Amino acid sequence: MYFHMDKNSGIPLYIQIESQIAFLIRNGTIKPLERLPATRELAEQLGVHRNTVVQAYQELEVKGITFSQIGSGTYVSKFIPNPIVPGTEMDSLASFQQQKMSFDGLYADHWLNLEDIDLLDIENTIRSCEFPKGVIGFSSVVPDKSLFPLREFQNCTYRAIQKFGVGLLEMGNTQGFQPFLDYVPSFLMKRGMRVKSDDLVVVSGIQQGLDLISRIFLNPGDAVITEELTYRGALNIFNSKGVKVIGIPLDQDGMRVDTLETILSRHRVKMIYTIPTFQNPTGAVMSLERRKQLLALASRYQIPVVEDQFANELRLEGEDIPSLYSLGDNGNVIVVGSFSKILFHGIRLGWVIAPNKEFLSKLILAKKINDWQSNYLIQGAILEFCLEGYFDKYLKRKLKILKTRRDTMHQAAMDFFPEEMVCNKPKGGLFSWVDMPRTTNAYELLMESKRKGVLFTPKRFFTVHSDADNGMRLGYVSHEPGIILEGMKILGNLLKESLVNVSSSQATDRSAAPVI
Repeated sequence: MYFHMDKNSGIPLYIQIESQIAFLIRNGTIKPLERLPATRELAEQLGVHRNTVVQAYQELEVKGITFSQIGSGTYVSKFIPNPIVPGTEMDSLASFQQQKMSFDGLYADHWLNLEDIDLLDIENTIRSCEFPKGVIGFSSVVPDKSLFPLREFQNCTYRAIQKFGVGLLEMGNTQGFQPFLDYVPSFLMKRGMRVKSDDLVVVSGIQQGLDLISRIFLNPGDAVITEELTYRGALNIFNSKGVKVIGIPLDQDGMRVDTLETILSRHRVKMIYTIPTFQNPTGAVMSLERRKQLLALASRYQIPVVEDQFANELRLEGEDIPSLYSLGDNGNVIVVGSFSKILFHGIRLGWVIAPNKEFLSKLILAKKINDWQSNYLIQGAILEFCLEGYFDKYLKRKLKILKTRRDTMHQAAMDFFPEEMVCNKPKGGLFSWVDMPRTTNAYELLMESKRKGVLFTPKRFFTVHSDADNGMRLGYVSHEPGIILEGMKILGNLLKESLVNVSSSQATDRSAAPVI
């Protein structure tokens, strides 16, 4: 067999070997059921490592072109997929090399199995910028459009252009638009946080902030701590980097720090990611005592803590608890925050706070590599929106509406859901959490409720380890009280039916059990 090997092409050698053998088989040069050379023999002929040939043979077998017999070797399949007919334009190696390229074998190892079919199915079901008419989307945490102060924001965009001119549309400082950077510390003072403008980097939302932080800290195989249920976007980032994610159980007071201590004593953890306030998806708020314990552990083991403050302003009752950043005193807490969930979801404007100057310089470089800078026009418009007092007015109105909708949802859960369901009443945020009996499958319930026109987000979407799916997140921000009542009644009926079906199934199982 003749092979053309180009070690400088950038194409892995095993792909070159596999593609050329496949061509020789498809054009009939190598016949069906013919034995291929032994891997060691071909490796010596080509001057490559034997494992390279083994990998090429494995690719051929996966595609159905060959099959192997233990102790005998590798053979061409009897029926060849996509054979090349002699005399056609495909009957030359040159034309074969001009076929549409396949990227098989080129992907990074930790991207090979990143796409979980079940999760993609869930995401395609629940995610939508605008649900079809008649669908009640408890899976959404986007406020209905009637809440947006569009005219005010339009005026502020115009004022920003008048004030700052064409500079808003030109390339600028990667760290952020300086007037906006200067304003953010006063905004964060309302959270009890003392921050300087040069501690900040403006990013395109929390998602980008987490991605940049992960790029700087994490290597494939590193361990990261999160809550056992957490923000799906963070899990996607960690999985895409080949990171081992360790989930810590949580309760109504947030992450179980006692369990965390055990994990830290047994594993070399690179980073801790947590949502201590209105945790996504459970709505839990980490107690002050646990926050202090978490910081003490992180300091003892010298681990950076990334604090996600996606919705700290959305408190509906109770007293604010100081952030981890405010409580920490050794500079190991990095904050990601955003205007997206508290103002407009589509503006994609957030920040990373990092008092460690060495880390901050690396963060600015990572941002510069990623997209150079976040939109100056948006930063200028939001700055004007806040300075003119529109943000405070909008937030006051939004909190009042959120409280009404949360109370409506919670009361509906009490009225319509079976007593076996445990429904929390969050002190703030955008959603409620429901724990269901272990016999109830939230994914199956979602598929049924979808047919009834109601969507929610099942537990599986948030789990580090998808070994259980007996919970669901219900967003109350997107619908008026009457719609919430309608949707909760439908869900309640489906939950009751599912419990009856499980009970009947268990009774059948018992009746069929052998008598001993």
